[in-house]
Amino acid sequence: MNCVKMASLNNNSVGSTNIHTISNLDIGYVVSQVNLHKSITPVIYLNEWFNSYKCNYMESIGKIALIQEPYLNAFTKQPSGFFKESKLFVGAKKDKIRACILTDNSVNAWQINQFCNNDMVTIGIKSDNKIYILCSLYMP
Repeated sequence: MNCVKMASLNNNSVGSTNIHTISNLDIGYVVSQVNLHKSITPVIYLNEWFNSYKCNYMESIGKIALIQEPYLNAFTKQPSGFFKESKLFVGAKKDKIRACILTDNSVNAWQINQFCNNDMVTIGIKSDNKIYILCSLYMP
């Protein structure tokens, strides 16, 4: 799991494949993409990451996990097991859910419903008067 600096791409410049920058180069979101393979064990690890991971080269203003194949509660069939101080975005409320996005409470995010279903969740994030779009997509 890596630190990612998000930014708009200004002056026709493109960031590297791993890092994009915002106006203050020392601040950014920590973003992880992870397939949990429908298991509770990686959920526990992800919760530990949210609570303890520190990025070495920038100040984190929030953490975001783009998740595929989340652990589903056997009774509700909804993603579960995530720490309580988080926001969980799910694209569908029924059937087999195969993608979701988890953010900590410091992230100013909202779900973009027209780009959501059982296999895809899309959120918008407002930061530095810009809006960034993130998507978690399960591709069978």
